Amino acid sequence: MSTPFDPRSEGWSPISGSGSGFVELVGPYWQKESPDGLRFGVVVETQHLNIQGRTHGGMLATYFDNALGWAVMDATGRVPCVTVQLGVQFIAGGKHGDFIEARTRIVRKTRSMVFAEGSLYVGDTEIATASGVWKIINDPTPKLQPQV
Repeated sequence: MSTPFDPRSEGWSPISGSGSGFVELVGPYWQKESPDGLRFGVVVETQHLNIQGRTHGGMLATYFDNALGWAVMDATGRVPCVTVQLGVQFIAGGKHGDFIEARTRIVRKTRSMVFAEGSLYVGDTEIATASGVWKIINDPTPKLQPQV
């Protein structure tokens, strides 16, 4: 049996208090600085699997919503934003113990909207792609926490 992937030993930091109870249910999530910006990761655990033993598509969509959302928050200086649109294309699945890395990119930012895209990888294998749009909420609400 192989040793499970340890994100901490590879320079990844846990995203502590990464949000609501729902986000806690689908984590834990990890982050890492790279020359291309922040990257996000998750180790596939039992709660992430579908009945076939592969990573559930809903889990991957949720992961994209979180990872792209965190990249958007970073791009806006932590100003509150909400997802307007998220499109996911599934290419392959992950399995128990896999480390799935999200690589994100801000495509465009206007005064009211942010456009982002990304890919999920297991090692060098791309398993899903996504693109989405986030609305910047211009109200006096305090800036979001936690900081990633």
